[in-house]
Amino acid sequence: MWYWMAVVAASMAAKPDSTKTLPSVSVRDYRLSDQPAGSSSIPLNRRITSGFPGMSAAEIANQDGGVVLRLQGPGLLATSQFRGGQASQTAVFWEGIPIGNAMLGQQDLALLPAALLGEIRLTPGSQGGTLGNQAIAGSLHFTQSFLSNSLWTPTVTLQTGSWGQTAVLAALEGAIQNQRLKIAAFKQQSFNDFQVRDYFSFTPGFKRQTNARQDLQAARLSLAGDLAAGFKYRYHLLYTSADRQIPPTLTQQNSSARQQDHAVRQVIQFDRTASRNRLRGRMFHQWERLNYQDDATQIFSDSHIQDWGMEVFWSRSINKQWELSAQSSLQRQQVYSTVYEAGLNRISGQLQANYQSLRNNFQFTGSVRVEQAGTQFSGLQPYLGMSLGDSAIRWTAQVSGHFRHPTLNDLFWIPGGNRELKPEQGWGGETGLAGQKGIVKFNLSTYWRSTQQLIFWRPLNAGIWSPVNLSDALAVGIEARIKLRWRQFEATTSGQWGRFTRNEGKEKMPYIPTFTATQWLEQRLGLWHLALSVQYRSSVEDPEGINGRLPGFVIADFFLKRGFLIGKQSLAFSAMIRNFTNEEYQVVAWRAMPGINWGLALQWSLHQISQQ
Repeated sequence: MWYWMAVVAASMAAKPDSTKTLPSVSVRDYRLSDQPAGSSSIPLNRRITSGFPGMSAAEIANQDGGVVLRLQGPGLLATSQFRGGQASQTAVFWEGIPIGNAMLGQQDLALLPAALLGEIRLTPGSQGGTLGNQAIAGSLHFTQSFLSNSLWTPTVTLQTGSWGQTAVLAALEGAIQNQRLKIAAFKQQSFNDFQVRDYFSFTPGFKRQTNARQDLQAARLSLAGDLAAGFKYRYHLLYTSADRQIPPTLTQQNSSARQQDHAVRQVIQFDRTASRNRLRGRMFHQWERLNYQDDATQIFSDSHIQDWGMEVFWSRSINKQWELSAQSSLQRQQVYSTVYEAGLNRISGQLQANYQSLRNNFQFTGSVRVEQAGTQFSGLQPYLGMSLGDSAIRWTAQVSGHFRHPTLNDLFWIPGGNRELKPEQGWGGETGLAGQKGIVKFNLSTYWRSTQQLIFWRPLNAGIWSPVNLSDALAVGIEARIKLRWRQFEATTSGQWGRFTRNEGKEKMPYIPTFTATQWLEQRLGLWHLALSVQYRSSVEDPEGINGRLPGFVIADFFLKRGFLIGKQSLAFSAMIRNFTNEEYQVVAWRAMPGINWGLALQWSLHQISQQ
C-alpha cells in the first residue's frame, strides 16, 4: 500500500497540473423568432451605447442602409420600409410579440425609446413562414437588456437641442443571484417652429409657403424583472405617451390639429428547461389610446385599441444536431373609436426543425406556419433556409411564403373602408455571401418578392381614399455591406438597389427610392468618440404631386462624445449636429423637412464606461 501511495505521489510530482480554468460564459435563451438558417440579421445595439443617448428607435435604425424610414418631422410619425415594402409589410416585435397597431398595421418608431431597449435587430427579407403576419419585406426586433454583474447601476441622462427639445432619462438596473430588475423613465418635450415649402410651382416664380408648429411631449417607462424558482418567470412593461401638435396642411392654413398617443405593453413569461426539453409560455397585453382633434373644423376622433394574447412554445434537442420546436398562439385585437368598432381573432400554429452539422458547418431550418385571422385562412406558409461555411465566408439561401391580413382600417374605416378586401399572399427569397477577411467584413445578397392581392390605398372621388387589391407586386434588388474595423476606427458602407413595381410591372411603387446608400464612420481616441453618418436617397414617384416625382437628397449627421471617469462613476457628454448639409428633403408631397438642427446630452452613471 505504501508502495502504491509513493508511486502516485511521484507521478503527481513529475507531471504538472494540466487542469485549466475556463472563463465563465452566458448562454442566451433560444427563441423561435431570432434568426433561422438562411436569413440575415443586423444588430444595432452598438448605436445605443456609442451614439446619441436621446435617439429614438427610428433615428438609430435610420443610420443603417438596410432600412428606409419615412420621418415626418422631429417627434412625428416614423415608419419603416424594408426592400421597397410598405410600412404595413414590416413586422415589429417587442420581446417576441407583435406590436403593430391594430388599426393601421404599423408601428410609430418615433415613440419607441431606444435608450430603454437593450437591443435593436433588423431582419430584412420575407419570413412569413417563421414570423407570420406582416413579415413580408422585413422585421424589427426590440428586446430588453440586463447587466451581467450583481451591482445596481443608476444612470441619468439629460438632453437639449433644437426646436426647444429637452429630455431626461433615469434608469436603474442590476442583478442579485437569480433576480434581475430594470426600471427606467423618460420624459421629453419639444417646441418646433419651422417653414414648410412645396417643391412645385403653380405659376413661374411662385411658391406657396406656410409656417408649421409642433409641440411634442413624451413620457416613457420601462420595467423588467426575472425570478428563477424551478420555472423562470419574467415580467416586462413598456409605457409610452406623446402629445403633439400637428403642422397645418396647405389647404388648412389656420387649422390647429393635436394628436395624443398612449400605449401600455405588458409581457408575462415563464420558461422551463429540463434535460433536452424546453417549454415556454407567455401572455401579453397591449392597450393604446389615440386622440385627434382639429380646432378649425371641430373634428374629433378618439379610438381605444385592446390587444391581448397568449403563446406556448416547446422545443426538444436530439443528438446535439437536431432541434424540433412547436409554437401556438392566440391573439385578440379590438378597436373602439368614434368612426367604427371592430374586432379580430387571430390563431396561429407553427412547426419547425433546425439542423446543425458539427463537421462541415452546415445549418438547415425547415418550418411551416398556419394562421386563421377572422374568417380568412392563410394556408400553409413554409420556410426553407440553409447556410454553409464558417466566419471566413458563408453562403446563405432561403425561400418563404408570406401572408398579411387587411388591417381594421382597411376593412372598416368610414368613409373608404373596403370589406371585400382579400389578404396579401405571395413568396419571397434571397441568397447571399457573407464573410470576414482580416479587418474587413462583407455581405452581399440579392432578393426577390412577389405579392398577389397587394392592398393599396388610392384616391377616389370627392377626396376620399379607399384600399383596393392589386393583381401583382414585384420587388427585386441587390444589397451590399462592407465593414472595416482597424483598432479604434470603424467604417461601414451599405447600399441597395431595387426595382419595385405593381400591376404586373406596369407601374412603379410610389414613395420608394430605387437606390439608397449609407456611410457610417467612427473613431475612438481614449474616452473621445466621433461619428459621421452620410445618407443618400434617390428620387421617388409621387402620384399626388404635380411634377410626378420628389427629388433625391443627401443628409449628413455628426456625433461627438466625451467620457470622464470620476472614481467609480462616469460622465459622458454628447453633441449632435443633424443634417448639417442643410438639405431640404422630402417625406410626402407638399412638405419638406426642417434643415440643420443640433442636440446636447449629459449622461451620469455609477458604472465606469469602457475606453474600448
